[in-house]
Amino acid sequence: MSGSVALLMNECGNLAAINMSASVNGSAEKESVQVDEISELLCPNDCTFNGKCINGSCVCNQDYTAEDCSVSIYQIPRISRSVSIKTLNH
Repeated sequence: MSGSVALLMNECGNLAAINMSASVNGSAEKESVQVDEISELLCPNDCTFNGKCINGSCVCNQDYTAEDCSVSIYQIPRISRSVSIKTLNH
């Protein structure tokens, strides 16, 4: 299935490039799809194959979360040490 998704994403990218080129050249047809419209319908990281893309938002499968469904609810979070940078006032 991932091959099908990649093929579809590639085709959408090609159509967007053609439409953008036509728009810039002034030869765009009235019915051409705008790049902004396409990008609004794409989901981040294609929901990392852990969810469904619906109108530009991921609806995650059970046991997954995050904007792109990339985090398993069973994944242990890592706490990293934060470094603060002090600014000098002159």
